[in-house]
Amino acid sequence: MATAKDYIRVMGKAWGDVSPEQMRNVWESHAKSYVRAFWKQEIGVKFSWKIRIGSGNRNTWLQGNVFTVNPKAGWRDINHDMSHFIHWRKTGLSHKGGHMSVERDGAALIRKRFLESGPKPEKAKPEVSLVAKRAASVDRRIVGWEKKLKRAKTALKKLKKQKRYYVKKLADDRLNFTLERKPRKKPAKRLNIFEFGEKHGVNVEKEDWGEGAYSYYVTPKDFVETEADPYYGDHYVHDAKEARERVLAYAKVASPSTP
Repeated sequence: MATAKDYIRVMGKAWGDVSPEQMRNVWESHAKSYVRAFWKQEIGVKFSWKIRIGSGNRNTWLQGNVFTVNPKAGWRDINHDMSHFIHWRKTGLSHKGGHMSVERDGAALIRKRFLESGPKPEKAKPEVSLVAKRAASVDRRIVGWEKKLKRAKTALKKLKKQKRYYVKKLADDRLNFTLERKPRKKPAKRLNIFEFGEKHGVNVEKEDWGEGAYSYYVTPKDFVETEADPYYGDHYVHDAKEARERVLAYAKVASPSTP
């Protein structure tokens, strides 16, 4: 098993003559590219997490679905954390034997592709005069309005053609007519239960039991009282819906349909 002395020896050789200035000079774009390249080199697949730039004392590590890389920590700490992360994803343990070789390979990758001696140069913004900018804007608007004018001319041409067609049709008296809007039929007024019974020749009486409770007595016009309670039995219903059904039933018996 590798000892601390072995680690110092191997990593000292891996970093070689990298100066402290180079070690601390980490461009944000290089830090992101290093994470993707080192992962691809060791795991063999594309790095799938979103990468964000951290600051302060944040480590280079996965937090939820976002991987944080901290350029302020310098290349040595970034590589150390990233090698532990890769080794953990490979083996399930971040401090298992073999980690040192992963960290060594990460240092070699940094030396080969990402070391810089100075700050990242800023992209020079092209100087554009205000007059030239406004002239270009006018040109764009001219092009846009010319397109609109072309579409308008095409639309007018079609409409004038349609106009000639309808003028010719209207010249024929047989086609001169006025479209009259048909009046909308008003929905028939719904009869209350008593009007409904009267319409079908059936007696309907209502009894109020209080507290919103009602019952109805439905009897045919030719009903003859033969018992002490003339509304007993089949003539009693609980609500208006049943009463309507009973009215229709009596009306059907009174006027049977001819087969």
